[in-house]
Amino acid sequence: MINQEYKISFRVVSIVLCIIAAVFFATCTADAASIVSETESNDTMGAANYINVYEKPTIKGDFNSDEDVDFYTFTVEQGGLLTMKFKYYGEKPAKYYGNYELLRYELYSAEDPEQYLSYRVAEYNSNLGYASAEEKYYTSAGIYYLKVKGIGTNDYEISVEAMDAYEDFAEPNNYIGQATELQEGKILHGVMAENKREGEDSDFFKISADEEGIYEITLRNNDIGGDSDRGNCLGMFAYDASGNSIDLFYKENKGNQSWCYVETPHTQESQRVHLLKGDTYIKVGTLGQWGYYEISYKKVKGQDKLIKEAITNTQITSLKVKTSAKRKVTMTWSKSQSTYAVSGYEIRRSMKKTSGFKKIATTIQRKYTDTKVKFGKTYWYKVRCYKDIEDGARVYGKWRQIKVKVK
Repeated sequence: MINQEYKISFRVVSIVLCIIAAVFFATCTADAASIVSETESNDTMGAANYINVYEKPTIKGDFNSDEDVDFYTFTVEQGGLLTMKFKYYGEKPAKYYGNYELLRYELYSAEDPEQYLSYRVAEYNSNLGYASAEEKYYTSAGIYYLKVKGIGTNDYEISVEAMDAYEDFAEPNNYIGQATELQEGKILHGVMAENKREGEDSDFFKISADEEGIYEITLRNNDIGGDSDRGNCLGMFAYDASGNSIDLFYKENKGNQSWCYVETPHTQESQRVHLLKGDTYIKVGTLGQWGYYEISYKKVKGQDKLIKEAITNTQITSLKVKTSAKRKVTMTWSKSQSTYAVSGYEIRRSMKKTSGFKKIATTIQRKYTDTKVKFGKTYWYKVRCYKDIEDGARVYGKWRQIKVKVK
């Protein structure tokens, strides 16, 4: 009886182990790189051999003459990093254009099949005994072609790998009308692709503010521009729905402006900005660098406190006054310096410079005409902005004063 139970238990354990081994083997097989053999004729883009770059293929091929070229095609489903490694098993050649060049490869996009995006050469390495090269390339989603040509009739190997998709929003979003909606508190990951000409790859995002307030926009430079001699130029730019620039960002010693940059890889820039209710558009772009970035936004807590601080420290600008023969005093002024939209303006008047001021009007316009003045008299006027906030309070800005004599 014991032996029978032992045999049954042993069989159960054996079956479980076999299942585990089968699953493990299947997983390993799925993760392993696939071998792809070149199939002739593949001398043109139209006859290119298809490869699946997400299966990490290693291509094995050869050239049947010095004139032979081979084409391969693949699809990148989302923006990310493409890694290509080349080996060519030719003999050490005579110097060719100053280099021991054995293999040349060119990368094309289906969007522009006449002009290669990138090309490299694989040079003979005396320590390895063959020519080798490696390239990393940031791509956007699309169809690509790889062209290879060698010197001599020898074997070659090419391994191609696309990283897991990094960009987690739909392309294209190169214009305001294609903008990706940013959700408050959610980080979106993007890639600046090399297969765009300088300045052409850009991503637009839309922030839909449900109310006016202070919001924080964060742009993180993960690895863009680290080895560029033109600086690290990941930037964000602000626009309204009509494509007009908005001076949304603040730069020390330069004031408000429509853009800001993240200067260094692996750092981020967080800007507190004032947004009106409605849609604001943020464009992310570079000056010819490539790589990964992140963008997010959130509403800043304690809005009433921020509003009070902003309004109480602001003042109208360009206060001007003129009189007319009809005994009128007309005042005009410019928008307040606050980043917040004000609710209105309060005007006070006195016949003394430092005392006796009485409220004569409030207005939502940046203009007021006083008709209750006397000819030949001198008056002092004071104007300040105000804003009504959620708790029912009215917050006032600083006074600006002007003197006028009625003529």
